[in-house]
Amino acid sequence: MYKNTTFAALVIASFATPTLAQDINAASVSAAYTSYTDDNFDNSYTNLKASVELGLASTFAIGGNLAAYGGDLDDGLLNATVHGMYMMSPDTAIGGFVAQESEGDFDATLYGIEFGTGSESTRAEAYFGVVDSDDLTGDFSVSGFNFEFAVASNFTLGLDYEAFTIADGFTPPGSTDTEDLTYSDVSLIARYQFEGGTSVFAEIGQVGFSASTDDTTYVSANNLEYFAVGAEYAFGRATGTLLGERTFAGWGL
Repeated sequence: MYKNTTFAALVIASFATPTLAQDINAASVSAAYTSYTDDNFDNSYTNLKASVELGLASTFAIGGNLAAYGGDLDDGLLNATVHGMYMMSPDTAIGGFVAQESEGDFDATLYGIEFGTGSESTRAEAYFGVVDSDDLTGDFSVSGFNFEFAVASNFTLGLDYEAFTIADGFTPPGSTDTEDLTYSDVSLIARYQFEGGTSVFAEIGQVGFSASTDDTTYVSANNLEYFAVGAEYAFGRATGTLLGERTFAGWGL
């Protein structure tokens, strides 16, 4: 069963009463379309995401994200993430997250730590976490960072990096020792910000893998490339909520 009861209660409560609504720091909703361009892998995907951030006191906040992925998936992927935040300033936070996601018969829970900051023209976040799932064999971790900065009026550029690592998931040729194997997704983002909190963005990226020994680094011979386009609406803060969803099964989508 997909466990989003905590987040659903948070969203309903935050919008149901005027008292709590006054404590909304930020909220956002976005949609995107992603298409891979490799001749042997030409799948395309869609995603719809919503998030809200509530101030509990002057120095604490709680956030929630819902994300749904579709397109060329055997089963739709759903993700719910809850964040507990210590607000270093009104636009900067450190904290921890718990995420639950489900795709068909696959279920996973993610736990980790994170950082986020945003302003009128910049945004940045970073995170690290572990994956707990009865459907996986081995130890998995997730990590990532992204940042965007203004280069002209209403126009920003950014870099996004996401990865998951399989502990002892790679055995180098001619060796009996195992090394960690990391699958990474790196992309460049261009965004145009309209008045009123609406923005449109385009993204180009590639996914691949790598592993290292003491003296050798192994990388994928052929990376998969993709492009994406989308739109976002945010209020309460120009860049929306500080922290995004944390996903394992949605990596690369």
